[in-house]
Amino acid sequence: MTGYRAAGSGNCSSFSASALLRAGILLTALFWPILFTSAAVAKECFTDRIGCLEVCEDGSQRELTKAASNFEKCWPQSGPRRQHAEREKKRRSLAVHVKSERSREVQFKLYSQGSSKRQWPSKKKVWFLTDSKSMRTEIACPPNEQICFGAWEVGTRNYWGCGVNCSSACKACCKRCGTSELSMTLSDSEKKVKLYKAMALAWNNKGAWQVWVSDNIGDAKRSARSACNRKYGRCSLSKAWVHSHSFGCMAVARARSNHLFVQVNSTTRGDVRREVLRNCRRKRRGCKIQYAHCNG
Repeated sequence: MTGYRAAGSGNCSSFSASALLRAGILLTALFWPILFTSAAVAKECFTDRIGCLEVCEDGSQRELTKAASNFEKCWPQSGPRRQHAEREKKRRSLAVHVKSERSREVQFKLYSQGSSKRQWPSKKKVWFLTDSKSMRTEIACPPNEQICFGAWEVGTRNYWGCGVNCSSACKACCKRCGTSELSMTLSDSEKKVKLYKAMALAWNNKGAWQVWVSDNIGDAKRSARSACNRKYGRCSLSKAWVHSHSFGCMAVARARSNHLFVQVNSTTRGDVRREVLRNCRRKRRGCKIQYAHCNG
């Protein structure tokens, strides 16, 4: 019994070693192309700073952004090419310095006057300063594009530069991208007081309407309703109006069926026109603008 087990065990061991050897050779033949390909995938890449590209050993490449924030990554570190890169960076950026001498919070933005229509820090965000502080920043912008500064004091009508939404003219609040620093001081001597107007709308069910603009919302409402009743009769006030304490726009659209639609916002005249037309066209046909103005 013992010898049988030994003989059986020996035959089994011999068979297993031979089988494992053949299996190893077969697996190596099958998976060698995959292993070779995997090794090739782990390719090395480098940054072409002049072309601002990421180039890999297999010839593939990926373009990197040329934004000012990626300047060090995209451009050479020394020599004539570095000097050229620094000039290119300056051409595509604008340094900004803002100093506030106001105790109240002051909010401000930068507005592109070119085709890009960009705003900094963004269309939905603002920078702000409190307690007479200052700020320096640098923006990336299209070369030679006109950039204007607009600031306003929270809780008052005071503004500097081109003001909220860059809706006011200014003499020294703009610079071209790539030129000298745009520097602004928010002081009493430089401030302007924005005289916004109140706007109210009265209308009737026959499609007649009357907008009245006044110094305060109470007078605007009374005058709008009175004038509408005097001209057309049976008028009531719309629930949409623009206050005098802040910037605002109003637009009125009429559908082919004579139904009236009104829209107010605090952005731009163009925006309020588009919004009222969109609302009108959702419910009616043949919509046309009847009135579109801002209060400042």
